[in-house]
Amino acid sequence: MEEGKFEISTQIEKGKIVYRRRSTIEDRLLVYDPARCVGCLLCEIPCPVDAIELGATGSVARDLVETPSLVVDMAKCTFCGICAETCPFNSYEFYIDGESIRGNEHYLTYDRSFEMDDTGLSAKGSELKTILEDRAETCPRGALVAGKKSLDFIERECIYCQGCVGSSNGLVINVKRAIEGAVEIDNTRCQGCGACRDICPTKAPYYPTGGIGARVEKVVIDERICNYCGACEKVCPVEAIKIKRVKINYRKGKVAPWTKMWTAAFENLKTESEE
Repeated sequence: MEEGKFEISTQIEKGKIVYRRRSTIEDRLLVYDPARCVGCLLCEIPCPVDAIELGATGSVARDLVETPSLVVDMAKCTFCGICAETCPFNSYEFYIDGESIRGNEHYLTYDRSFEMDDTGLSAKGSELKTILEDRAETCPRGALVAGKKSLDFIERECIYCQGCVGSSNGLVINVKRAIEGAVEIDNTRCQGCGACRDICPTKAPYYPTGGIGARVEKVVIDERICNYCGACEKVCPVEAIKIKRVKINYRKGKVAPWTKMWTAAFENLKTESEE
């Protein structure tokens, strides 16, 4: 390969799409896992070169078509790695010369946390088993698994919502969100079609039921388990849902030539200014 030139390739490995840019200086890999992708907006919005195009995400969520939820345009992609850090579902991995940028202090990442204190657990036997299983079920993504003495935390599956947060039976859990916001629903527009629930990675939308003659809202979002990804907003056919992302919690780390661009990318996830 000539100096100053680079090669770009795309291939599929074990169900994942591997995008590669190789030069005489470095080798960059962007690995996209369609199985983990929920078709939200959190990689498309911050992309500085508009290289990510979402497809028929609603049809994908309903298994009507077998195709990835998005396509990365290699003619535009600069292999910056931003999408790998802004995706809360770990749908992307990004490597430079075989090393993942995840955890690299020169790259921005979400400032989020999961803290669990199980020192107060005193139950034993079947009672403890029930307590742990019930608490594990509060996680909509399977990030909590009941162990023999406590809960096992699977970090890769956690989206840092608030579903498991609280204190009960001596087990205390606190979670710091990556994204803070709110959801607005216009029930005068909503048709109750179910598209939002079908695509939601946590099944946060639900349909209230009431007694005979009772007036209930067509759809409600359980914001405890919502991470404001925007998948429901994108797929709603009547634009009845508005996702507000007012604060993005992230860590800058050490200053690098790309810090300004990455900061702008994370800030672009906001839909409005903090009040």
